Amino acid sequence: MATRNTSDINQKKNFIMFLESNPKLYSIAKSSVCIDLLKQLSQQGLPAEELKKLDKFSYMSVKDIETLLELLYSLKVLDKQKIIGKTIYFANKNTKIFLEIYYDTKKQYSID
Repeated sequence: MATRNTSDINQKKNFIMFLESNPKLYSIAKSSVCIDLLKQLSQQGLPAEELKKLDKFSYMSVKDIETLLELLYSLKVLDKQKIIGKTIYFANKNTKIFLEIYYDTKKQYSID
């Protein structure tokens, strides 16, 4: 049991340290839309127009999606590249780190 408590404490410290070194990501962690965008782009890089076609983002305007993508890019949890006139947003190593810490912490504290 001591191992689990030590693991829980270390996990909590890791999340706290991560947020302390990246305080702007706290707001992202509280946004289900941003988490969904990061999760989707971890699977496949897409432009805002293609994200809009997906059910989970269909209620948003392309402009709103682009605004969120640019925010995530400015926070360095996404990368982007212009290809044939379209800006493609895609995950980077920070995306993976952020989502791992987010989901591990959420699982640890049984947060839905």
